[in-house]
Amino acid sequence: HANYLSGEIREVIETPLGPVRYRYHSMADLEGIEDDSFDLVYSGQTFEHVTPHDGRRVLAEVHRVLRPGGQLCLDTPNRRVTGLQLRGTGQDFIDPDHEIEYTDAQMRSLFVEYGFDVQRAHGLGLLQHGASADTFDPIELRHSTGLYDDIESSYLLAYVCVAV
Repeated sequence: HANYLSGEIREVIETPLGPVRYRYHSMADLEGIEDDSFDLVYSGQTFEHVTPHDGRRVLAEVHRVLRPGGQLCLDTPNRRVTGLQLRGTGQDFIDPDHEIEYTDAQMRSLFVEYGFDVQRAHGLGLLQHGASADTFDPIELRHSTGLYDDIESSYLLAYVCVAV
């Protein structure tokens, strides 16, 4: 998008649907944001970059700032599949900046614990053959596009949750 190509950092971007306001700080620190003040919080490929302790803080704070019925949309790597990719490498995570990689069951448990109802759950990057054979196939991943209901066999976990 042109907004990202400019290199300019702006705090507000006007869109046809209204202003988008950006804040630059730790996602685990939402102090100063009023309770019940957002309809949507999006976390794309970020949740795995905070410690499990801070991840819990993130979910508690997101729940606090969302209006009742507000949505949390989040995607993160699927440890079931990234574990296959890492087998034999001696690496802990697919990215050295990751603090943790979650399974679908772990994410769903956290959502429930922090007051979210999972409305939709999909996988991205389906590795159906590799996952069933307990192997990682980068070619299968490269040819996998779209959203999949087989979240357990997908490289990424994607959720739409509602604050209850």
